[in-house]
Amino acid sequence: MRDDAMPDSTTPDGETPDDDVSWDGLGRGQKTLAAVAGAGVGLMAAGAVGMFLLIVVLATVAAFPGVIELDGMGAVFWAVLFAAPCALVSSAVLFPFRVLLRNTLGGEGPRATAVDYAVGWFRTFLTVALVLECTPGVHTHSLWPAVCVATLDALLEAGLRRRRTADH
Repeated sequence: MRDDAMPDSTTPDGETPDDDVSWDGLGRGQKTLAAVAGAGVGLMAAGAVGMFLLIVVLATVAAFPGVIELDGMGAVFWAVLFAAPCALVSSAVLFPFRVLLRNTLGGEGPRATAVDYAVGWFRTFLTVALVLECTPGVHTHSLWPAVCVATLDALLEAGLRRRRTADH
């Protein structure tokens, strides 16, 4: 069929179904609804991440009662707030090393996977060490919590990666 012989399908408002509606084409109520929905989804995601980090911090403190001392519950919430910036700093510091090592070893294969695990372990270790050292009200006497959390994270990552490759 030729293009000019195609039937004209338009919606009641005169738009064809293939037209993309831009932000400018939305009414005030639709823009408000989209903004509220986006903010709601963002808050729910932030809340879920915050709850997960709270559980990790509380579990770490409970697992090492003589090693980690808290001045109060406020220190726990500070630790949760500091977790994301500390993870960002540790990722930014270790990313160039990861890229350099992967490029040196040829990009893919078992060596690159080992590099990913090693850099992931160091990233988690550095993140936990930064949180423990930089959070007001948290006093640590050892870096064993950071070693244990990093090792647990590496084991979980290896298990998830193995499961992901088994599914494909």
